Amino acid sequence: MRYRVASLGLIAALLWAGVAFAADAPVQERCGVMVEENGASRVEAVDDYTVLGAALPLQRPRGYDRIVGVSCVRSAFVIDDFDHRVLTDLSVPFYLDFGDVLIVLEISNGRLQVRNLSGEFSEAQLQAIQTALNRNQSILQGDPP
Repeated sequence: MRYRVASLGLIAALLWAGVAFAADAPVQERCGVMVEENGASRVEAVDDYTVLGAALPLQRPRGYDRIVGVSCVRSAFVIDDFDHRVLTDLSVPFYLDFGDVLIVLEISNGRLQVRNLSGEFSEAQLQAIQTALNRNQSILQGDPP
């Protein structure tokens, strides 16, 4: 199922309304779930729902039994060692909005991949993506983190 990038571009506005980041703060994250209704998908912000540092296995937020994706806005370009758990535990794609870049983390033919939905990667971001994909793939195959 494809989601319109224009709709996903509203993720930051919906999830981060009124939130400011401190420059020296640890990575902050605000997440929501993607639900489908009448053939259209939308993001619903969910208070206190997070992927970074969440207990494993990941769970859907209370009251959201049927979701079609998880979407998070992060204050820094970080792909965590356990972000793949959205895919494996919840069986949905994971959308990450870093402000200037919007990506989706997916599994295709047993391999993790990042698909760029908007924005351009810097060289440092490309290296971070490759490192994160390698780590997550190793963890998926049973190697320790």
